[in-house]
Amino acid sequence: MSRETVAQAFDRMLPEMGFKVGRDAQYQYAMMVQNKLDMKPAAESGDEADTLGVRPTFGAIEAGTGTGKTLGYLIPVLLHIAETGGCARITTHTLALQDQIYGREAIYSDRQPDFSRGDRSDMAVALEVVERVTGKRLRSGFRKGRQAYVSPMAVFEILDAEKDAGVRRTGEDAALAVELRQWVQGVHALQVRQDALYSSGANADQADHAHLVRDMENDPMQGLIASFMDAHDGRLPLGISAAEIGMVHGVNDNPFHRRHAGASVDRDVLVVSHTLSLFDLQAGGNALLPPAKVIVHDEADTMAGVAEMYARKKIRPDLLRNILRRAFPSGGADDSERLPPVAHLDSLLTELLHWFSREYDQRNPVDADGMPLLERPVSEVMLDDKTIITTSALGYIRMLQEAVTAVMALKVPEDATLERLRFQAVVKRVHRELLLAESAFPANTEFGARQLWLSLDEHGLPKKGKENGHLALGLTWTPIKKFPAFEVVDLYASRLFSKEWVFRSRELETVLLTSATLRTPAAANGKTNEWDYMTRLLGMPEASGRHVAVKKFGGIRRIHLMKPGTVPFLDKGRDGEPRYNPDWVSGVQAMLVDMLKTGERGLVLASSFRDVKVIMEGFVDRRIWWQTDSKDMHWRDGVEALRRGDGQIMVTPSVWAGANIRDAQGGQLIRHLGFLRAPIAPVDAVREKALANYFRWKGLDGDADPDAMARHVVRNLANRAGKHKMTQGLGRGIRSADDVIEVWLMDPRLGEPQWQATFPERFRGLFANPEVLRLVGTPLEQSSDAEVEPVTEPASKASILSLLKRPVSPKSSGKPKRQSPRPEGRSL
Repeated sequence: MSRETVAQAFDRMLPEMGFKVGRDAQYQYAMMVQNKLDMKPAAESGDEADTLGVRPTFGAIEAGTGTGKTLGYLIPVLLHIAETGGCARITTHTLALQDQIYGREAIYSDRQPDFSRGDRSDMAVALEVVERVTGKRLRSGFRKGRQAYVSPMAVFEILDAEKDAGVRRTGEDAALAVELRQWVQGVHALQVRQDALYSSGANADQADHAHLVRDMENDPMQGLIASFMDAHDGRLPLGISAAEIGMVHGVNDNPFHRRHAGASVDRDVLVVSHTLSLFDLQAGGNALLPPAKVIVHDEADTMAGVAEMYARKKIRPDLLRNILRRAFPSGGADDSERLPPVAHLDSLLTELLHWFSREYDQRNPVDADGMPLLERPVSEVMLDDKTIITTSALGYIRMLQEAVTAVMALKVPEDATLERLRFQAVVKRVHRELLLAESAFPANTEFGARQLWLSLDEHGLPKKGKENGHLALGLTWTPIKKFPAFEVVDLYASRLFSKEWVFRSRELETVLLTSATLRTPAAANGKTNEWDYMTRLLGMPEASGRHVAVKKFGGIRRIHLMKPGTVPFLDKGRDGEPRYNPDWVSGVQAMLVDMLKTGERGLVLASSFRDVKVIMEGFVDRRIWWQTDSKDMHWRDGVEALRRGDGQIMVTPSVWAGANIRDAQGGQLIRHLGFLRAPIAPVDAVREKALANYFRWKGLDGDADPDAMARHVVRNLANRAGKHKMTQGLGRGIRSADDVIEVWLMDPRLGEPQWQATFPERFRGLFANPEVLRLVGTPLEQSSDAEVEPVTEPASKASILSLLKRPVSPKSSGKPKRQSPRPEGRSL
């Protein structure tokens, strides 16, 4: 593929399709991608004709938000595939970017993105460009892994176990558990209908089939755990993790997985999640996904977090026993040959639960009235060397391995129940996790050989078992009840991705990583020219990164900053939830009123749906589109309201990254960009203790304190994650060189130097310019011309939706000001 072909796509084809092409950065970015694609991997033997033992070309390209990265890599990559054959794979993280690339309708209806049918997703545009340039129509697919889909059986098992144990959830956590059960009951009902139609075969009622298809296409959640979490501030009920409630192999209890299962077969380009890509690598590569010639990891800065979240393993003996008893109910008809291994495993799990309970009680003493003596209960214990609890834990892990191995050897009858099939699948998974737990133990010991660094193999993993210093083993208890678990923390799980750029393969030729924030940002430690984030966390080869410099890219006209001294939160309440500061809430509402006075459209980014609900209570203005969940409300609906003039401001936590918000002609839509509060990531206490143990095993110089160092590292990582998010959020406002915005910082902390550093360097001096910086401290009641509709009672979801659907009255507030005309054509 020549540079002239790529130039033709951008200079001629895109303008013919009605798009405005004028961003030098996007063209420069596309040419960098094309150069990498044209590099031929060198054979290990030195003979380029020898395709065995070839390492792929690797590259990382950082480009600021608004560069137009998705089309910048999709067009050259798909042109390359059309010319040379093979398959391309695109991996992403956020739902917003997946919608932008593939289109929500195409994802949920399992159809091809099609430009001729009005589809304007990036994939639809790229496929059309390739067909016009080459005459070839490529086929695309979208796929998520099995574990991304919720297993209703798993949820029922967990919640029923809690009910049997007398667990009483309270407050918002109780409501969240109820909503989780109601949601999976709906998924289960669709599964029952789908199973009935499949069993009927050719005799299935066509009307019933059409009705089911329609119901599934219109389902906004699509059976995905991420969709439920996105609708609930990224949360699941306390003590329940995403990994625990995903589908397991061999048990099809979610109809949406079956519906989407064929999306990766015979496709020229496949869009998948980072999670599925990780599972494929853990399984050895190309075990779950078809071989690819080119792999592009978009949102590459999120890969480390995804790896650490899904590489963590939790073995809960109470759940395993519950699943066992569902599969083999008391008094069942199973013959005696099967019962001894099952009965032994049941007995061992019961003994193990008693042991966990004793260890918990020993660490959490109570007074004579049964009240806890500790202000905060001990909820995790990392296993250290030569302690009684460590010896006991390793003994139980080995006994469980033997018991589980015996159960795995049982023959599963052909007419086995779904409960029996699930039990066998879970047992196999637990067996793998127990082996991992035992191998993780050396990371916590001090008698192992001290290593100043890990000796890694070509896959980025320790060469020797005793050097498994990236793993740590601990005991944990859930906050709501003494539900115990063995938990394995993988401190360097992200290095699994290094398999791709060191892997010898016949098919894989090019691996690209791209994002707006690949390097360590200035906000993290003051360095602006190092790629240590990728090289250290992902094992990226040195000197492999490229940076797309954007010399002129938009401007900031004004910065509105809430005066220092008003913190968003007070101390936590009795329910453990942080209490919002009423002075801060009032200050935010005053700034929203000021933004409304401008008459121009604005976007306000919240950290959670809970933030949105708190700010809007008692302050509902119909010019503001509030997104209070993502189950019944999609952020794209808010964008359409802004475009139509039915709303002036959108408040949402859903578009920090991966969303290109423009007007109908591709011009600037958002003139005001607000941030409710600093996006500070929570600290993972279990990972902090695991890292401290790793430092003890590794050995530190002098009198360095492993606990203090671990605390420092984990908090730095959390701060870095928050600053990456802030940098991405700034890109929602400035998308082209002509964009000029006003920034509204509604958290006083965002004016501190560490958060100022998240702004591009050319904007940081604005904080010292009194003509640009405006300090805001006016309470809401002093804004005399505020045209709000106060709500005395907490607004229900139904009332919010009803309010948003009502047209704005021209008498009360009028529609947003008509913005300056833009050149014709759609911007990319």
